[in-house]
Amino acid sequence: MRVRLRLRPDCFPVRTADGATWLVAMSARDELTPTVAGRLTAGQDSVTQRRDAYARGEADDDLVLGTADGDRLGPPVAHQLGELTPENRRALLALCEKPGLAVDDGEGADALVADLLAGGWLETRVADARPAYLMRPVAPPPARPAPVPEDPVLSRFAVVRRCGQALVVESPLAWCEIHLSDPALLSVVSGAGAPPGDEVAHRLLSDLAAAGLVVQRAAQEPADRWAPHELWFHARTRSNPMRCEPFGPAQALSEPLPARHVPFAGPAEPLHRPSASPLGTVLERRRSLRRHDDDTPVTTEQLGEFLFRCARNRWLVEKDGVEHISRPYPSASSGYELEIYPVVRLVGGLEPGLYHYDAQEHQLRRGVAGIDAPTRRLLRLAATMAGMPRQPQVLLVMTARFARLMRNYDAISYALIAKHVGVVQQVMYLVATELGLAPCALGTGDSAAFSAATGLDALREASVGEFILGSRPSAVGSP
Repeated sequence: MRVRLRLRPDCFPVRTADGATWLVAMSARDELTPTVAGRLTAGQDSVTQRRDAYARGEADDDLVLGTADGDRLGPPVAHQLGELTPENRRALLALCEKPGLAVDDGEGADALVADLLAGGWLETRVADARPAYLMRPVAPPPARPAPVPEDPVLSRFAVVRRCGQALVVESPLAWCEIHLSDPALLSVVSGAGAPPGDEVAHRLLSDLAAAGLVVQRAAQEPADRWAPHELWFHARTRSNPMRCEPFGPAQALSEPLPARHVPFAGPAEPLHRPSASPLGTVLERRRSLRRHDDDTPVTTEQLGEFLFRCARNRWLVEKDGVEHISRPYPSASSGYELEIYPVVRLVGGLEPGLYHYDAQEHQLRRGVAGIDAPTRRLLRLAATMAGMPRQPQVLLVMTARFARLMRNYDAISYALIAKHVGVVQQVMYLVATELGLAPCALGTGDSAAFSAATGLDALREASVGEFILGSRPSAVGSP
């Protein structure tokens, strides 16, 4: 049995002008190419096909990739390696290229390899007479992987699908995917166990357990309230820069549908067109604005009125041991599972940081002072998703306390949560328009970064929606 390590296919080294080497993972990989051996050996600074591109380290594990005309590529997830020793350089070169670095060939670079494994930067390839399988991280591995259970069975959240010529075993609870090149190994995945003397099969069973893809039969899994399809949908519709698959905006692959639906052939019935009204005026003026005026930022008073109009608790009563509330928007069974966490970069009268909106008392409570690495990731991704020239003044992160709905509904709880996010976003648009602010809803966000910032258990409460708010530039005009 042979075991080799390689960088994940979406990762590549970048060398900045100060001589530091960084590892980068980003989806905009078509604009960058992996560093080849000659470039690293020669110590060249550029790894891009675009001659006007640059890489600049701004803080610990905060790398900026961009071009001379002001475009930013990313935001990348980056990890600083510093200046490489000759041994580390040789190991990194081997990790960049086929066939990879054998696990016992990294002499003098053990600390580097251990660091990259702990960060989820390396995939592990196992082979015998031919390739058997590989482990591809989608998150950093746990410090102490789970042992092989006495009576192993496939997790109820795990699925097996085809990807190219391989079969992929994955789960939203697992920190890695396992790609099977040898279909005979499916017997290990199905619970048949590893035949005596089959070294590869025994290692695969151990790796499946370490990944959380197989568990002890009849054991309660941590996401016991979740239906598998709901947890899958949540995991795969939230941004994860460690996934090596397309995500977000895509290139058109077919002819676009016409904007207008094909009319029915029956007779048409003209409808009444209403006259102007205050509500109609706000509806007509609603639009997404992606520029903020940092010279006159949104104020604490404006943010307070915005949250009061959108999300405060109008009343709270207890019935049969369950608290029921009412807010300015509808919610299935009055569950009101959504919470709002403002990430503040620039608000007049408010310190930067991450806050929780107490909808009962109508007040903010700060959870993170200043902009740390996870909150910076949230702001940078928001700016990238919205196509903004700079980070937003305020990012409103909406979370769901899942048990508020999952105690009442089977199989449709997450679908209801997604509908509620859309309802709240529309309310936010209308209130922001009425207040003369700049609103913009986002299609996704980074749940892992939010969990890292707050320390919340992502299976109990996690981010499910985002909304950008800021002051309206004077050039845009009044709403």
